[in-house]
Amino acid sequence: MKRNLLRTTVFVLLAVCITIGGGTRTVFTETLPVIYVNPELTSCEMGGNFTIDVNIANVTMENSDYGVYCWEFDMSFNKSLLNVTSIEEGPWLKSTGEDTLFMSGIHNYEGWIVAMSVLYAYPETGVVGSGTLANVTFNVLAEGKCSLDIYKTILTSYNGSDVLDVNHTIVDGIFTIPGDMDGNGGVDSKDLYLLAHSYGASVGESDYNLLADLDRDDDVDSDDLDIFAAKYGTYVDP
Repeated sequence: MKRNLLRTTVFVLLAVCITIGGGTRTVFTETLPVIYVNPELTSCEMGGNFTIDVNIANVTMENSDYGVYCWEFDMSFNKSLLNVTSIEEGPWLKSTGEDTLFMSGIHNYEGWIVAMSVLYAYPETGVVGSGTLANVTFNVLAEGKCSLDIYKTILTSYNGSDVLDVNHTIVDGIFTIPGDMDGNGGVDSKDLYLLAHSYGASVGESDYNLLADLDRDDDVDSDDLDIFAAKYGTYVDP
């Protein structure tokens, strides 16, 4: 009964979404470089694995002096909900063609990780632009919601004689339960609206939302609606 009601509601909301348009996009308007978790909101079933990227954006010669030569970050998480299984370096700092020294540490018993990378050689300029610093893979131990907090971040530049700190901002991530598409810790009518907006969309299409693709088969369809119906009304402590 609940599934049929939700199915009807989805099609009503779908018509509304088509009529008024909508959808959200993360747009950075900062003039400083920003280190951020992508996707900002993610979910996964207990026992499953998921990977987030720690990205960087908006690095220019103007806001970094000579480009970035080194980056570092720590990230904390709820150790009762998640374990980190791997950390891999992303391609951004290596885009100069120079070798990098990459190091990382996983401390699941305390709920945090650390990662850093530095250019071995010092080219005339460092790296600018946007890209991925690292890929972090988690295993889900239990259902719940927690922040993926980035802290102790470091970006440095080099002018030929001195190491210079590069001012920057950060944007944390959130892990939550499947079906919670707005990150409020519950599966409710707001999430149903978001599912309706993505209903019928596939990977690569503008309306596709990974959080609405609950069976991770690259499209949002009736199978995802059935999973959503089973989750509807679920709430977890923030």
